[in-house]
Amino acid sequence: MYRIVDIERAFATLPAADAAFVLRLEIDDRFVAQTGGGWTFRFGPHGAPRRDDGARPDTALAIGIHDLSSIVLGSLRLRDVVRHRSASLEPRERLESVDAAFAVAQPPVCATRF
Repeated sequence: MYRIVDIERAFATLPAADAAFVLRLEIDDRFVAQTGGGWTFRFGPHGAPRRDDGARPDTALAIGIHDLSSIVLGSLRLRDVVRHRSASLEPRERLESVDAAFAVAQPPVCATRF
């Protein structure tokens, strides 16, 4: 299990997005106040997403920190989390581009033998 403790540093590890958009995150974190609440990030081909709380969002994502942590690390896909109603994205027409922005080339691999 993974848990993001620094949102900006975690997003700095994401690759550049194909499509430019501004994402407003509403993160539910009941244990660590500094990771919960509202965050706004600019995504685009310029590099990793950058925080810009003054930007006007194109889309909004409401999600728990546990699901967001798994998405950023590549264990889950955003489209699946939204489909199972564990998160909400508005407008829904943006789901494919936002999901693609979070896609990682190599998801985590367990090296423990069972």
